[in-house]
Amino acid sequence: MKCGIDEYEASTRLHLLVKDVHNLPEGLRIVVNFDKHHAVIGEAARLLAGARIFFKVSDNLAKRFLLQSLGKKWREHRIKLWNDFYDPRLSKTEIINNAPEDIAPDQWALFVEYRLKLETQKLCKRNQEIRQKQIIPHTSGAKSIARRMAELVIN
Repeated sequence: MKCGIDEYEASTRLHLLVKDVHNLPEGLRIVVNFDKHHAVIGEAARLLAGARIFFKVSDNLAKRFLLQSLGKKWREHRIKLWNDFYDPRLSKTEIINNAPEDIAPDQWALFVEYRLKLETQKLCKRNQEIRQKQIIPHTSGAKSIARRMAELVIN
């Protein structure tokens, strides 16, 4: 059960799936709550893919959360781009010439230069080795630690 708020800040209870977020009535927003550590909690946390969100915190906290979320998504996208377009059998020039259609050639060239730098490759290899040494697997699923802690406090 989620809480919604209209343009007059009147609250209402909502039963939504993620796909329903884009079909909300005009003016209705989903309330997003944060814990004392400024992490998103509650049922609305999984609906943040939608565009009609009302943050019950200051603008600075909402901005911080959104920038962190965008940063994470950008990092994941960069990794996917590299995995999709990098071929170790190709030369640097060939990789640069094989730029994705939606990325400017000069930006792709800078990205390839960065990824092929010796320091970057050493860092990636070091991080890979560190990840392999982790003996406790991540088993908490998609739910954030903040949401799990908030549920424990409530129950």
